[in-house]
Amino acid sequence: MPRLDRLDDTMLRGAQLVMQIMAKKMELNANLDKERKRAGSVIAKDSIGNGGTGMGGGQQVHFQQFSHNAEKARKSKERNDWFTDLAHGKPLAVLARKPPFFRKKEDALEYLCDYKVPVARALWFLKLIAVGGQGCSSNVNKQKKSTNDQLASEFASLFTKYVKLMLNQMSDSAKLESNIVYTERWPHFVYICKHAYEDGMVEKQEFLMDLLDIFNDRFVQPIENRQNDKSSVHPLVHHGSGLASSSNESHYVTLFRLFLLFICQYTDQITQNLVLSKRCAFLVCHRLELYRDEAEEREGRSVDCAELFDDMQQCIHQRGIILTLCGMLYAILIDCPAALIWNKYEVSPGRPPTMLHQLCGSPLDHLPCPFESLPLPPGHGTERLQEFVQLRLSEVRRRSRACENKWSLNYAQKKGFGSFIF
Repeated sequence: MPRLDRLDDTMLRGAQLVMQIMAKKMELNANLDKERKRAGSVIAKDSIGNGGTGMGGGQQVHFQQFSHNAEKARKSKERNDWFTDLAHGKPLAVLARKPPFFRKKEDALEYLCDYKVPVARALWFLKLIAVGGQGCSSNVNKQKKSTNDQLASEFASLFTKYVKLMLNQMSDSAKLESNIVYTERWPHFVYICKHAYEDGMVEKQEFLMDLLDIFNDRFVQPIENRQNDKSSVHPLVHHGSGLASSSNESHYVTLFRLFLLFICQYTDQITQNLVLSKRCAFLVCHRLELYRDEAEEREGRSVDCAELFDDMQQCIHQRGIILTLCGMLYAILIDCPAALIWNKYEVSPGRPPTMLHQLCGSPLDHLPCPFESLPLPPGHGTERLQEFVQLRLSEVRRRSRACENKWSLNYAQKKGFGSFIF
């Protein structure tokens, strides 16, 4: 048994030994890098001196490339075997002994989707690599946050970055039906992301705010902006009164429908935040306004929005989009009516950040038709829903008038009296 009065000396001596080992390791790594650079320069000089045809230099270069490719193939096989075991239920305690290392965490999500790893085991792996990478993090700003907050923020950024990456990959594809991102990776990623959100791994407000940014940048843009922006999706081509997209155009409708189905899963979470609800309602109303403007530009005359939305419901490609947009707007009206109340603030649309303009006024200012003209999803209870919607709309109008009158019952009389005095 060690003596208690010598524990401090023992810990100090152990810390000194660890520091000596780390210093020696760094010195050996530095010397090894120098030797590798020196050997590489010698091989390059030999190959240049022999004109690239000499037997000695050529064999060295080919052997070096072969050894590098062989090592890469060996690591790739080990990684594939590891994810196969993870997907097939091998004990996690065994897999945790030698987990694979990824320089980019997006590649880890790609492996999880390709191997169809079950959601619970996929979340375990994401937590494992996140905790393992904490020792490499030295950002001073990140250290101001707690470890859980930092990891949640990193996961929010990771998921939204991967959403953008997959949307770009699908939009650049010539045929979606043969694209592995569309057929396999996206559906599995949606499940992983939803369960990670519910598990508390993701910083919720940051994640939802980033999703609304993607909604604004990719799908709430006029046609001319989408044509000029190569990274964005291309416009639709409408034929006659139908709203089906051309097969020669990019997959705007399909990607928009996929993204709406993804973000509408978090509608109940969006309606719990006033800022998120106001932004989401603004984007939905602005998207509906753009549908009206594009139809008028195409037809060369004013268009009745009720007829336009009815035509969209008849189209198999657009039906899901218009019903989802209107459903999200109805949810915001019912669960968070304060997001639709008018305010007197004004910010120009081009002033950064764009979120400021989206929070000014009321989102209903951009709605191209009366709220009552929006299509309702079919099903039971439509009449009761309409009655509840009317109650909420009257509440929004009443509170908007109170805000305009600065919550004064006789604001008009006071204003007239003030102008008379002055």
